[in-house]
Amino acid sequence: MRPIDADELKRHVGAYFDPRRGPVHAVSLKTIDRAPTLDAVPVVRCFACIYWDQESKQTTRACHAKRNQAELTPEWTRQMDYCSKARLSDDMKD
Repeated sequence: MRPIDADELKRHVGAYFDPRRGPVHAVSLKTIDRAPTLDAVPVVRCFACIYWDQESKQTTRACHAKRNQAELTPEWTRQMDYCSKARLSDDMKD
């Protein structure tokens, strides 16, 4: 399976097909609208998160968003991990 940006595809199709030329354009857009969907959200990987310890040279680094509240120690994560508390660092924003 390959998730796609259906809105972007519709814009792309709209740029190449003129609705005044016939039903192909309408059928293409309806086909896109009727395609199966999935719920997905963008994630911030640890390497791009403001809470990740960028100074460490180890393969796992301290994530300060995932602190153990009892001991106040960070959780160790790898660069491609992610979590619900992540926030994109300013360096990684477009």
